[in-house]
Amino acid sequence: MKIKTKIESKRSSKNIIWKSLIFLKDIVWSFSEWFQERFVRERNGEYDHNYKERLLIKKCYFAYSADPKIRFSASSGGFCKSFLMYLIENKIVDKAIITRMPENSFSAETIITDKRDEITSSATNSIYAPTNPLDVLNKLKSSEKYVFIGLPCQCKVIKQLQNQGKYKNIEIIINLFCNQSPKIEYTYRLLDKIKVAKDDVKRIEYRGNGWPGYFTAYLKNGDKKQIIQNEAWSYAKDYFVEVCKHCNLLPVYADFSVGDPWGSGFNYNKDGSGLSVVICSNANAQKIIKNAQKKKYIHLHRCSDWKMINIFPRFLKEKLNRT
Repeated sequence: MKIKTKIESKRSSKNIIWKSLIFLKDIVWSFSEWFQERFVRERNGEYDHNYKERLLIKKCYFAYSADPKIRFSASSGGFCKSFLMYLIENKIVDKAIITRMPENSFSAETIITDKRDEITSSATNSIYAPTNPLDVLNKLKSSEKYVFIGLPCQCKVIKQLQNQGKYKNIEIIINLFCNQSPKIEYTYRLLDKIKVAKDDVKRIEYRGNGWPGYFTAYLKNGDKKQIIQNEAWSYAKDYFVEVCKHCNLLPVYADFSVGDPWGSGFNYNKDGSGLSVVICSNANAQKIIKNAQKKKYIHLHRCSDWKMINIFPRFLKEKLNRT
């Protein structure tokens, strides 16, 4: 009994120390954010107050999945995958409307699902090809509640339809940051680059296996060929959809907006696991995401408004200058 008590006491002490270290880390991080916001942004002229209003920022976080496997296999830390599971398993919504790359196809498909294996699959990682999740709206049931994930142009349509009294049962909208989308010819170009014939491909994965990840072609013979994401994306400029070149839509048609933390300076795991920048656009969104953290589906770190805006300076300027 005494030995057991000593072991439990040691475990308790370790837990207290661990929680204290996490708390201390959060304090240091918060102070760093406050210091840079207070003394750096104004001096360097890096912060445009109009951006905060235009992006509808209520709160901003760095976020990632609490499941290490999901985090590593996902495009940017697996926040969306684990957050969707929280929404479904806690009865906030019944199903998710998500897009994936199916096997034996170069065309993305949108599914309506509550299945964990489908939601957390790497097939639902970022897709750099044409998508149209609006095609499945006629399959929604009035008795069910949904969460929708899409691009700004798609989320805008959802909002417009809801303003007309339609699809009110899409309770939550998650917007993915998007500058431009490439045509399917971009995918074919990457296959040529890694010397893979289209007929030999079983499945395409545009991102995954760490951050920023790899473009991966899984072959029918069981092999796979890859190219690092940064190199893969360098070929995209020649294949952007024409209408996307004129898109000036910001990620404001949603409860949550999610994107890669380019240039954030956040301390990633040594194994290369990623994370996302998440904007909460309203008080209810903030409440939901904090509850997901409390239930240990995701991890959150506060990201100041000025840092979020300065992660995407080129993205924002390009968008706002388009006509």
